[in-house]
Amino acid sequence: FNNHCDKVVMANVAQLVNCLHSLFLASGDKFVATPNYHVFDMYKGHQEGEAVRVLVDTDTITYKTGGNKEKQLARISCSASIKDNRLTLTLANCHYSEEAEVRIDLYGARFEETATKMTLNAADPHMYNSFEQPGNISPVTREIKLSNSEPVIVLPPASIVALTVELSG
Repeated sequence: FNNHCDKVVMANVAQLVNCLHSLFLASGDKFVATPNYHVFDMYKGHQEGEAVRVLVDTDTITYKTGGNKEKQLARISCSASIKDNRLTLTLANCHYSEEAEVRIDLYGARFEETATKMTLNAADPHMYNSFEQPGNISPVTREIKLSNSEPVIVLPPASIVALTVELSG
C-alpha cells in the first residue's frame, strides 16, 4: 500500500479473527497472534510517513499456478518512508530457500551507522503459530551496524525485514 499511496488512501483488514489470513486466532480463553499480525506490526513504521520512491534491481522467481501456467514474481519487494528524520525500509525476500544480499543506496543521504533490524522468518516456511505454540514465529529485533559507504543487509529466505535508520545531515 505504501508503494501505491497515490492511489490507495486507506486500507483495512475486513476480518481480524479466525478467518483466512487473519491476524489473530481465538478459541474460548485462548488467543494467539499469527505471523500475518507480525507483518502488519512490522509495517506500521510507514504510517503517517512520507513515501519514498524505491527502485529495486532484483531477479524474478518463476512459479507455476493451477493449470501449470507460469508466472513471475520479483524476488525482493521493498517499501520506504520517512517520518521524523527516520527512514523505515521494509523488505520481503520472496525466495523460498535462498537468502538475498541487499545493497542500499540513499543517493547522497547520510545516516547513523546503528540501525534497528526486525526480521520475521522461520526455519520452515510452512510453520505457523498455534494455541499450543503461540510464539513459534515471531520477529527478532537487533541493532546492526551499517556502513555509510556501502550499506548491505542480508535477508533470510522467505522473510520480512523492517529496517529503521536515523538520518543525519
